[in-house]
Amino acid sequence: MILVFSELVRIFNNNQYRYENNSMKESNNIIEFLQYIENNYNKCSLNSMARHFGYNSNYLGNLLKSKTGKTFSQLKLEHQLNEASILIAHTEMPIYEIAYEVGFSNLGFFYKKFKENFNINPQEYRDKYI
Repeated sequence: MILVFSELVRIFNNNQYRYENNSMKESNNIIEFLQYIENNYNKCSLNSMARHFGYNSNYLGNLLKSKTGKTFSQLKLEHQLNEASILIAHTEMPIYEIAYEVGFSNLGFFYKKFKENFNINPQEYRDKYI
């Protein structure tokens, strides 16, 4: 009975160690994923990111959602809009060029998402910070 109990304790400790290591790996991976989005926001996709890290795109999307509470698309869009707001406020670049620079091919979609996020359109945002 003592042998069985000691074996169960050993198995539990090994499993606990593996769980803690996996948890640390996932935390490190999430940071790497977010950095990847930050560095490649204007051209990355979930599929290209999954290939880069060697994951299945569905698994990676679910992992991002479970750890950040946001989908890949939401994370990417958030970063694109933040970068656009910085460029609008601090450069003289035309807004259509800024939209293209941060990864939007549809100017109407850019204006719609910018207004949803900042509650003003890009030109009003620029006027506010000049």
